[in-house]
Amino acid sequence: MAEKCETFFEILSDTVSPLAPWLMIDDPAPTESDLQIEAARWLGAGDSVRRDLGRPEPVSYRPATAADAVLTWTDAAFNRSIMLYDEARSLIDSRKLFVAVIVVRAFLENVGMLALFLEELQSAVESGEDRVHELAITFLNHSFWKNREFKNPTAPDDIFLTPLARQQYGTKRPTVPQPTQMVAALDRLLKKSVPSLSANLAVGFYGPLSEWTHPSQMSITYAFTALGAIPVPTGGGPVHHASSLMHSMAWCLAQLGVASATRDMIVRLATGLNNATDTAGTSQ
Repeated sequence: MAEKCETFFEILSDTVSPLAPWLMIDDPAPTESDLQIEAARWLGAGDSVRRDLGRPEPVSYRPATAADAVLTWTDAAFNRSIMLYDEARSLIDSRKLFVAVIVVRAFLENVGMLALFLEELQSAVESGEDRVHELAITFLNHSFWKNREFKNPTAPDDIFLTPLARQQYGTKRPTVPQPTQMVAALDRLLKKSVPSLSANLAVGFYGPLSEWTHPSQMSITYAFTALGAIPVPTGGGPVHHASSLMHSMAWCLAQLGVASATRDMIVRLATGLNNATDTAGTSQ
């Protein structure tokens, strides 16, 4: 698995220079053809990873030990990444770009969540198995809605506040990282793995995706009026909105390789926990 992770990041390192021409001021402005070629390359990279992954396996809910809780969350989160990737590619192939972008944005956040979990897990391992278990349970219980329910209960029998729910889900109000924190964690992982990276690529691409996702000039006026068919003048020449959007989505979808490598690194850490537990049990 280690070799697989290193190979992916080596490939990423080899493609750094053209990764984000919109974000690097010193780079020459790309033409629309440049964007289309680069988007095709990134989609090809993501599709290659997806073919190697095969069909996702069902995930059992096993939170009893630290290692099992880590693997339960990680496998479930990774399966969600695969599902989002598949749906995004289907929408792109159907030329439903203005719907695909919503799914791609969710995909990027999910990859960011994996990166954030890896980052916090690496720190938790240093503190011991109890801290790892607590972290995994926190991520398993991550919920914006549940967070609000604990703050503002509206009825005595609200879900997650009943005795049975407390027994099953716990009583602590979960820590809830914001989507921008998840995406920023992906940038930190990329920079750590590829030292030659300087720009915050994930955060940079996340901004345009958000504009196309939320009700805005992009997602309404440009997407659903004739104005959107008019190319935008840039330093590299006229660029259509669809080409720019496709370029952003393609880079994000290529991060399926990062998600896969991240999952492998988490699995190695969880395996190390299991080995340590087995050794301790044997010694006793």
